[in-house]
Amino acid sequence: MFDIQTMLLILVMVGFAQSATLFYVWMVNRSYKPAAYWAAGAMMCALGVLPIAFRGYLPLWISVVVANLAIVPGWMIRDYGIIRAAGRKLPLRAGIAVAAVTVFLLYWFSLVDQSYKTRSLIFGITIALFDGYAAWSCVRARGGRRRRATLAIIGVLLAADAGSALWRGVGAHVLDLHSIFEPTLTQTQFFLFHIFHLFTLTVLLVLMTAQMLQDDLDEASQRDFLTNAYNRRALKGLANREWAAMRRHDHDLTFLVLDIDHFKRFNDRHGHAVGDAALKAVSQAAETVLRTEDIWCRYGGEEFLAVLPQTTAANGRVIAERIREAMSDVRIAEGAVTVSVGVAQARPEDKSWQDTVHAADLALYRAKAQGRNCVVVSEAPL
Repeated sequence: MFDIQTMLLILVMVGFAQSATLFYVWMVNRSYKPAAYWAAGAMMCALGVLPIAFRGYLPLWISVVVANLAIVPGWMIRDYGIIRAAGRKLPLRAGIAVAAVTVFLLYWFSLVDQSYKTRSLIFGITIALFDGYAAWSCVRARGGRRRRATLAIIGVLLAADAGSALWRGVGAHVLDLHSIFEPTLTQTQFFLFHIFHLFTLTVLLVLMTAQMLQDDLDEASQRDFLTNAYNRRALKGLANREWAAMRRHDHDLTFLVLDIDHFKRFNDRHGHAVGDAALKAVSQAAETVLRTEDIWCRYGGEEFLAVLPQTTAANGRVIAERIREAMSDVRIAEGAVTVSVGVAQARPEDKSWQDTVHAADLALYRAKAQGRNCVVVSEAPL
């Protein structure tokens, strides 16, 4: 069995390895800020543990006070990176206050009223607070199924780490310990578990980052690069899902087909760059009107399609009018950009969502025939 000093040295090496690995993760994707938190926090913790391992050779103010000035904020920063990765708000003020009070108390019970058992208990409570909040954030995380599963595992690991730190602190108090190097069960389990914790957490954080990058790639492959609306590749799966839900739950489903009026003339007169600006303006205007559950897709060229779950044709018309009116304030190259919209609600005789889209398309043709810049609802049946 390793003695505690050896375990502390192993912790230092594993901590530096963790920091280097997570720093590389951040370098690969600098826009992913949580990785910077993880790397910085891991480095601070490793630097803090190093003087503790040589406590017999260094003054107490270095091996306790200076060490914990690195460990406590470092632990907080690393856990805050996990909280941020889970999509939760960072309690910065509370965390800084807890860290500051902890460091002061560790100083007090090191140099003023020396008490190792009290220091251990204070440290355990602080770590339990940081790890506990991070674990709760992981369990409450949103996002894709794979990401939530990984965060849930991280949450369990953090909860176990919190329990291990508390057990060590309570054990030191109950057993009236006087040194970190006393090889009791409570102290040995903490350092052994923390070596396992650092290694496993590193693997999980790298895995979660890889999943996030893959999710971003998957999302990008389903988006139109110009307007950020869904593309036709994504539309098939999304529309099939809503069509199946409509049939299963017997609720309404409406489609809008929207086209920019005189787009070719507008494009030829002002150039493709201005035409692109018009496409983006229409998409942005639509997204300010549509609900989060609605699906907005670039259907082809200057044509867009919206899928409106649990929406009747009458309500679809209202939404279409709002999109059309939102364009009234848009000026591209000093010219007005107007749109025509066809609206159709799924009917019992429609065999697929493509039938309903065809009905909306015919309604769009009628809107153009009526002078454009208007909304037409499909007649039922066509």
